[in-house]
Amino acid sequence: SLFEVSPAGIFVLDYMGRISMCNQRFADMLGHPVDYLLQRDYLEVVHPIHREEARNGIGKMLVDPAREVFAAERAYLGRNGEMLWGLLSARRLPPVEGSEDVLLATVNDISALRKAEAERRESDIKLQAIFNASPTAMIVSDAARNYASVAANDAWERQFMRRRDEVMGQSVAEMGLWASNEDRQKVLAAITQFG
Repeated sequence: SLFEVSPAGIFVLDYMGRISMCNQRFADMLGHPVDYLLQRDYLEVVHPIHREEARNGIGKMLVDPAREVFAAERAYLGRNGEMLWGLLSARRLPPVEGSEDVLLATVNDISALRKAEAERRESDIKLQAIFNASPTAMIVSDAARNYASVAANDAWERQFMRRRDEVMGQSVAEMGLWASNEDRQKVLAAITQFG
């Protein structure tokens, strides 16, 4: 029951690296019926970009009894050729006389997480490009660290004639950029009050 209701894909490999058992979740993740996957070589369901790594990871576990556990991110090959990202965790099964089963593995689908990470990285790159291309001098400060500077753009360097790498971690007050300490206090009070 646990095998079938698990939210993770689960499969068992024999000593030849063939799938001897798998749950419905693993079959659904790949878009194949369970019967199609049984007795299929594990490497056939691994996406080509990770086959060599799979051969070196799971493959070595199959032939080396000293290797008890293995974990890795893997790309799997779906029915229509699409890529599915999975977090693989494999463990050697205790030897049972007459059984050819060697490894028990679970795969958690992390495709959505990988996609979100890629979108965030792309967004960060775009934001950084916009930040640096802006003609307006801008500096980013961390309020939790007494307004220590964490980023400045190219226009800021030109306007204040200072290299950002020399002032990062300093507050604008430490840089001596405020003409009036009274003005500084008003700005900080407004930030505190209005966010």
